[in-house]
Amino acid sequence: MQNSGETFKSGYVAIIGAPNVGKSTLLNKMLGQKLSITSKKPQTTRDRILGITHQPEAQFIFLDTPGIHQAKKPLNKRIVEVALSTLGDVDLILMLVDAYKPDPNSEGLLLKALQSQNNPVVLAINKIDLVIKPELLAQIDKWHQSHDFKAIVPISAKNGKNIDMVKDEVRKRLPACEFYFPEDYVTDRSMRFLAAEIIREKLMRFMGDELPY
Repeated sequence: MQNSGETFKSGYVAIIGAPNVGKSTLLNKMLGQKLSITSKKPQTTRDRILGITHQPEAQFIFLDTPGIHQAKKPLNKRIVEVALSTLGDVDLILMLVDAYKPDPNSEGLLLKALQSQNNPVVLAINKIDLVIKPELLAQIDKWHQSHDFKAIVPISAKNGKNIDMVKDEVRKRLPACEFYFPEDYVTDRSMRFLAAEIIREKLMRFMGDELPY
């Protein structure tokens, strides 16, 4: 229970990035449990998924968004619009990029989208377990020059490496605010929605060649 004599931090954080960069995996690691589904197929996440994690004096409200890319089909354009529409409604943006397989086109779209935002941005460079140190250092230097990121944190979402560092950087920049959700909340989604997502994940993983997604 919150103590009125303490200062609490709470805020909304959009997780953005290209398709297949590891956004849903990162969200699940942040929460310490599985909420957002994952697969090797791009655009697995089609809706904004809200996940809530709690600390004694801070509440993180993460929004896992669809992958931002150069869309051509109407459905994919709409999915990208959903992701971009999130940026103006949050307190902080957590941008995720892939150290192993960079996507210059999607990264360019992301940087362009950030130009119109005043919210602080923390950059997480994912999949560092798949690259050598000199290559990683070169990427960090490149990103330092590309935007005024409040912090750049190299991580491995799959292995959980440096996830606490990301939380620390996010927490520093959350506004002072009472908690938005009760401490036993993990998401605002219904059990029906979550069950449907898990079924969709299993179908995509085990019947990817038989069923369109």
